[in-house]
Amino acid sequence: TDHGISITVHMSSAKIRQLKSYLRALPPDLELVNPKDTEAKVNRLLDFGLDEEWIQDVGEEGAVNREIEVALQKFLPRNDSGIFFITQRGKGVEALADVLEYWVDKLPDSIVLQSWLQSSIDSARKCIQSHGQEVCSSLYSIRRLQNLDGQLPTVLEASTKTKETMPHQTTLDGSTHYREQLQKTKVYKKPETKVLNSQEDPNYIDTDESDDERKGGRKIFPLLKKITRPCHAVNDQTKKIVRCVASKGCRTSWGWPRDKTRILKHAMSCGYLANIAGGAELVQDAIEELARKQPSSTTLKRSKTEPVIHNLAKSETSGKLTVQHTTRKSDSLGQYCTEGKKILEEKANSALVELIVCCGIAPRIIQHQKFHNFVNVLNQNYVPPSRTKFEDSLVPSYAAATQVTVIDYLKSCRDLMLSFDGGKLGKKKFFSIHVIAQLRELLAFMSLSTYTLDCFDMAREDLHIPRGLQSIGETRFGSIYWSLDSVLQGIPAFKRIVRDRELGIESEMLHRLFDDDEDVFIFQRDLKRLGTILMPVAHAIQCLEAKETNPADVYTYWLAIVAHFQDLFTKDDMAKDKSKYSNHLKEMIRAIINCRFSELIENKRASNIYLTAFVLDPDNRAAPIINNPNPLAIPSITITREKGKPTQVKAKAEMIDGIGISLLRLLQKEYGNEYREGRSVEEAKTAMQEINPYLSNHNPREAIAALKNQFRAYLAGIDPFNRKRGHNESLREYWFRLVHDEESDVLA
Repeated sequence: TDHGISITVHMSSAKIRQLKSYLRALPPDLELVNPKDTEAKVNRLLDFGLDEEWIQDVGEEGAVNREIEVALQKFLPRNDSGIFFITQRGKGVEALADVLEYWVDKLPDSIVLQSWLQSSIDSARKCIQSHGQEVCSSLYSIRRLQNLDGQLPTVLEASTKTKETMPHQTTLDGSTHYREQLQKTKVYKKPETKVLNSQEDPNYIDTDESDDERKGGRKIFPLLKKITRPCHAVNDQTKKIVRCVASKGCRTSWGWPRDKTRILKHAMSCGYLANIAGGAELVQDAIEELARKQPSSTTLKRSKTEPVIHNLAKSETSGKLTVQHTTRKSDSLGQYCTEGKKILEEKANSALVELIVCCGIAPRIIQHQKFHNFVNVLNQNYVPPSRTKFEDSLVPSYAAATQVTVIDYLKSCRDLMLSFDGGKLGKKKFFSIHVIAQLRELLAFMSLSTYTLDCFDMAREDLHIPRGLQSIGETRFGSIYWSLDSVLQGIPAFKRIVRDRELGIESEMLHRLFDDDEDVFIFQRDLKRLGTILMPVAHAIQCLEAKETNPADVYTYWLAIVAHFQDLFTKDDMAKDKSKYSNHLKEMIRAIINCRFSELIENKRASNIYLTAFVLDPDNRAAPIINNPNPLAIPSITITREKGKPTQVKAKAEMIDGIGISLLRLLQKEYGNEYREGRSVEEAKTAMQEINPYLSNHNPREAIAALKNQFRAYLAGIDPFNRKRGHNESLREYWFRLVHDEESDVLA
C-alpha cells in the first residue's frame, strides 16, 4: 500500500509540474485578469479557503471540489472528455496548480482531485493548441505554427523563468509558502450575523479621501464616497484600492479609481452594508441610481426638434431686412443618426435583458458568433453588448428598475399580506445524531461520484423508483426530511449496485450500509423513525408555500403538527415494552414544541397574530381548541387561599381575552400618533384617510368602543356576523364585504 501511494504521489508531482508549465505559457491574447480584481471569481484561487458549513455538509473533499467549481465558474461546464474552456490568464489562473498541489498531497486517495488535475492539464493543453500553438508532450515545449518570430516562450522556458521575467507569475513563492498560507487560513468562518460592530477592517489600511480637483471631466458620484473607502491592503501597501465600508463582512474591494457600476451593483445586494448605521438608505439610493440607467424607467427626449434660431436676412425682392425663423439642423443628419443609434441601442439592450432574464437563457450566448450573425441580419446598426457590460451593468440596472417599480406598486395597494421564511438570519445548527451523520455522508459521496450516481440512476429506473436522490439544502429542517425520504425509496437500488461486484463500487461506507441485510434494516429503521418526527413539520412548511395561505393557516398547520405528535406519543406509550421512543426523547420533543409555541404563537410583540387570525375565521370562532391552544402543554392554574375561606382554584385566563387585547394593539398601531395634542381633528382625519380610510370616520375612542362591541357580536354570531363563509370565498373576501357596514366596520 505504501509503495502504491508513493507511485501515486510521484505521478501527481509530475502532473503538477506539467500543469504549472502549461498555465504559465497560456496564449497572451487571452484576457489578462488583474489579481486585485475581487469581482473576478478566478482570483478566489489566490486566497483559497473552505467554508466550514460545506465541510460539515459534504466533507473536506467535497468542500474543495465546490470551491474550485466556484472559482472556475467562467470556464465551466466540462465536456464529456473532462475539458473546460480557459478564456483568461493571470495569477489567479496559475494559482490553480498551487491549490491542486496542496490538496492532492493532503488527500492523495481523492478521485475527485485527481480528476481535476487531469482535466486541468487537458484543458490547458487544448487552450494552447486552439490558439495556433503546438504542445510537445515529451519536452513540454511549445512553439508557434503561424508566428515564427519566437516571441512566445516555450513551456520549458516558462517553467524556468523567475518572477522578474514572467509578467503574470503567481504571487505565491513556491508550494512551501503556499502550504504555510493555506494551513493558516484554509477555513474562512462567516460572521454569525450581518450586523457588524464597526466599519473598520483589519485587512485594509484606510487612507484619506482626496478632493476631486479636476478642472474637466465628470466629477465623482457622491454616493460612491459614502459606500466605499480608499485604502491599501495590509499585505500590499504599494497599490491604492477601494473597499466596501462593510468589507469586514462582505470581503469586497475594487481597484482604483472607483468603478461606479460595479460598486452600485454590489451595494444593491450587500446585506452587511444594509445593516450598518444609515446603510439601508445607502442601499436604496444605489438601487434608485441603477434604476435610472434603465431606458424603460427614463423619458427619452432626444427626438424633440432643435431650438429655433432667428437669422437676419436680406430679401431679394424688397431689399428689406427680415427675420427668418429656421429650424437648426446642426449637422442635422449626422446628429440625427448618432442620436438614433443611441435610442436603438438602449431599446435593444433593454429588450435583450428581458429576453435572456425572463426566458432563463445563459448569458454566454451574447458572445457566440451565431448570435451576432442573427442580430446583424435584423439590424446592422445594433452592436450587442459585451458579456461584462451585460452582467455588470445592464442586468443590475434592470433588476433595480424592476424592484423600484414593484415597491411603488405595493405602496399603492392596501390589505397586503407579506410572508417571510426567515431567510438566513441567525443560522442555527441542526441537531446532529448518528443517522443524520450517515445520511450526510451518503449524499456527499453520491454527489461527488458520478459513476456511482449513474449506476444508481440506472438501477432506480430498472426498479421503477420514480424519485432520485435529493441533497440537504439551506432550509435544513424540511430538506433533511425530503432527503432521507429519497434515500428510503432508493434503498433497493443501493442494495443492487453495491452487491453487484462487477460494477466495482469500492466505497467502504456504501458496503458498510448495504452489504448485510441486518445493517440495511437498522439504517432503514433509524431513517423511518427520524422521518416520523420530521414529517409533519416538513409537510407544514410545504403547505405554507401555497398561493392562498393566510396567517390563520400557520396556527392550523401547527395544530396538525401537535396532533401528530400527540397521537404518536399515545401509541408509543401503549406499546410499553415495544416502545420505539424513550420517555426522555419524548419529553425533549414536547419541550421543544412548547418552547416554539411560545416563540411563534404566543408572541405579544407580534400581537399574537396567528392565533388572532385563526379566531377571525368564522369557521373557527366557536372551536373548543381556542380555550386550550397548545394541547401538549400542561394547563396552568392559580391556587388562592384566604383565612376563613375555602381554597379557590382558577384556570388560566381564557384565550379569548388575550385575542381581544391583541386586536386592541393592532388598532392602536393603525392610529399611531395621528390624534396627538396640538393637532386638529380634521387634520388627523385627513392623515387617517391616507393610512387607513376605513377608520377615518372614527376617532380612537369611538373605534375602541366599536371594536369591543363588534368582537363580542362576532363571537356570538350576531348579525351581520351570522353569515357563513362561502365555499370558494377567501377569508379576505369575507371580511371585505363587512368593511362598509357600521355594525362591523372597525373589526373588519
